[in-house]
Formats: sequence, C-alpha cells, structure tokens
Amino acid sequence: MSTHTQKTSEPIRLKLSDFGDDDLIEQADIQRIFGVCRTTVWRWQSSGLLEPLELTARFVRYRVGDVKKAIREAPKRAKGRKRRLRETA
Repeated sequence: MSTHTQKTSEPIRLKLSDFGDDDLIEQADIQRIFGVCRTTVWRWQSSGLLEPLELTARFVRYRVGDVKKAIREAPKRAKGRKRRLRETA
C-alpha cells in the first residue's frame, strides 16, 4: 500500500483592495475575487458592466479602478449581484 499524502493548498483569496486602481488584472482574478465563473465575467463584459482592455486578441485585462467603478454603478435592478460584488470587494 502506498502511503502517499497529497498536500492540498488553500484557495487564493484576492480582494480588490489588494491592488491599486491602475493595476491590470486578468479574468481569472475577477473570477477568484467575486467567486464567479468565466461565463459570468463574459456576461458582465457583454452587458457593459466591465470594460476590458484588449492587449491582443487573446490577452484581455481589466483595470482595477474600472472594476471598482462598475461595482459602484451596478444597475439597481441587479440588487443581488451588486450586493455580492460589494461584499467581496
């Protein structure tokens, strides 16, 4: 029998306050910060809630200041989403 033990690392916890307003973050960072999937980030982008900076066709980043602004200006109809965004930021 093998006595192999596997270390499990704790998930990386990020907060928007960990970054400066001019910092650029990846889609994966937004996913970790807000606990959402890639599709949700894409929907936020498609709806105009998040504005991406397309560095190349494959590399998209988001300015932290723009993400913070999106949280403040989230539409009132999305109360649950806005509350969720504020609680995690």
